[in-house]
Amino acid sequence: MEWDGMRRHPVLLSIAQINHRSHIGLALRAWKRAIASELGGPDNLTTAQKTILETASRTKVFLDHIDTWLLMQGTVADSEMRRWAMDTRQELERALRREMDLLRVRPPGGRKRMASR
Repeated sequence: MEWDGMRRHPVLLSIAQINHRSHIGLALRAWKRAIASELGGPDNLTTAQKTILETASRTKVFLDHIDTWLLMQGTVADSEMRRWAMDTRQELERALRREMDLLRVRPPGGRKRMASR
């Protein structure tokens, strides 16, 4: 299924293509800095952690884009496109949670991992 709204926007191939002076770029950079800080600072990140953080950043951009698109819709009436967008949003949210879990980042008030795992 093709998402008509995406045709009006440039295709994002990598995070590096985001203008880091734009609102999205500044917000994404601040988010990445906050996560890196929670992990002990950017100098203490392993290559694997940097890779996961980059993947999580890309996931976050797509998740935020879909959230914005959904919020801009004039109605919550069910349509095939909205169902697709909601399904995709849920998949992206699960992916972001997995990526954060791999980095061992917990949301404020988040559950701790069980010791028996």
